[in-house]
Amino acid sequence: MQHNSLRPVDIFIWSDFPQEIKEAQLKDALNERVEDEMDVSDEDSDQPYKKTKLDGQTPEEQMSSLTLKINNIQEENDSLRCQLEAYKNEVDLIKLDNKQEIEDKEKLMREIGRAHV
Repeated sequence: MQHNSLRPVDIFIWSDFPQEIKEAQLKDALNERVEDEMDVSDEDSDQPYKKTKLDGQTPEEQMSSLTLKINNIQEENDSLRCQLEAYKNEVDLIKLDNKQEIEDKEKLMREIGRAHV
């Protein structure tokens, strides 16, 4: 009876599939995020940076207009900080996944090496 076993080359080919799938999923997720950001930036671009006409306004109206503009900029700043934090968290998760995957591959390589000795 002959034993069918995977050759080391087959294992390497199969071990590359999860990485390729993960890269494709990451690429899709990043593309979706860019599209979402473009949608958000299109919506936001109309409001916050319009020049405020202060001529002909009372000082109270001028103060109100400037306060509104400051509040809009602060909200946008908060939103951008949250997005930045989310990106940092996503990068950390990807690094952790990659580290685990490398450790798993190294373990597999050691096992293959022991099996051939």
